[in-house]
Amino acid sequence: MVDYGVLIAVTLAGVGAIVEVVRLEGRLNGHDTLFGEREKAGDDRHEDLKDRLERIEHKLDESLRLNGSASR
Repeated sequence: MVDYGVLIAVTLAGVGAIVEVVRLEGRLNGHDTLFGEREKAGDDRHEDLKDRLERIEHKLDESLRLNGSASR
Protein backbone atom coordinates (compact mmCIF):
# COMPACT_ATOMS: atom_id res chain seq x y z
CA MET A 1 0.00 0.00 0.00
CA VAL A 2 1.21 3.43 -0.93
CA ASP A 3 0.72 6.23 1.53
CA TYR A 4 -0.33 9.18 -0.65
CA GLY A 5 0.84 11.73 1.91
CA VAL A 6 4.40 10.40 1.76
CA LEU A 7 4.27 10.22 -2.05
CA ILE A 8 3.13 13.85 -2.27
CA ALA A 9 5.79 14.98 0.23
CA VAL A 10 8.58 13.20 -1.66
CA THR A 11 7.35 14.56 -4.99
CA LEU A 12 7.19 18.12 -3.69
CA ALA A 13 10.65 17.80 -2.14
CA GLY A 14 12.02 16.53 -5.46
CA VAL A 15 10.41 19.34 -7.43
CA GLY A 16 11.73 21.86 -4.91
CA ALA A 17 15.25 20.45 -5.19
CA ILE A 18 15.12 20.66 -9.00
CA VAL A 19 13.88 24.26 -8.86
CA GLU A 20 16.68 25.20 -6.47
CA VAL A 21 19.34 23.60 -8.69
CA VAL A 22 18.02 25.49 -11.74
CA ARG A 23 18.06 28.77 -9.81
CA LEU A 24 21.65 28.19 -8.68
CA GLU A 25 22.73 27.40 -12.23
CA GLY A 26 21.15 30.64 -13.43
CA ARG A 27 22.97 32.62 -10.77
CA LEU A 28 26.28 31.01 -11.72
CA ASN A 29 25.74 31.84 -15.39
CA GLY A 30 24.88 35.41 -14.44
CA HIS A 31 28.05 35.73 -12.39
CA ASP A 32 30.15 34.34 -15.23
CA THR A 33 28.69 36.92 -17.59
CA LEU A 34 29.17 39.74 -15.08
CA PHE A 35 32.79 38.88 -14.37
CA GLY A 36 33.51 38.54 -18.10
CA GLU A 37 32.13 42.02 -18.70
CA ARG A 38 34.11 43.43 -15.76
CA GLU A 39 37.31 41.86 -17.07
CA LYS A 40 36.74 43.35 -20.52
CA ALA A 41 36.03 46.77 -19.00
CA GLY A 42 39.20 46.48 -16.91
CA ASP A 43 41.24 45.61 -19.99
CA ASP A 44 39.76 48.60 -21.84
CA ARG A 45 40.61 50.93 -18.93
CA HIS A 46 44.13 49.50 -18.81
CA GLU A 47 44.66 50.24 -22.51
CA ASP A 48 43.25 53.76 -22.07
CA LEU A 49 45.56 54.47 -19.13
CA LYS A 50 48.53 53.07 -21.01
CA ASP A 51 47.77 55.36 -23.97
CA ARG A 52 47.45 58.37 -21.67
CA LEU A 53 50.74 57.61 -19.94
CA GLU A 54 52.48 57.29 -23.31
CA ARG A 55 51.11 60.69 -24.36
CA ILE A 56 52.27 62.24 -21.07
CA GLU A 57 55.70 60.69 -21.46
CA HIS A 58 55.94 61.98 -25.04
CA LYS A 59 54.94 65.50 -23.93
CA LEU A 60 57.42 65.41 -21.06
CA ASP A 61 60.23 64.22 -23.34
CA GLU A 62 59.36 66.95 -25.85
CA SER A 63 59.28 69.58 -23.12
CA LEU A 64 62.63 68.46 -21.71
CA ARG A 65 64.12 68.41 -25.20
CA LEU A 66 62.91 71.96 -25.89
CA ASN A 67 64.07 73.25 -22.49
CA GLY A 68 67.43 71.54 -22.86
CA SER A 69 68.12 73.06 -26.26
CA ALA A 70 67.00 76.55 -25.14
CA SER A 71 69.41 76.64 -22.20
CA ARG A 72 72.47 75.91 -24.38
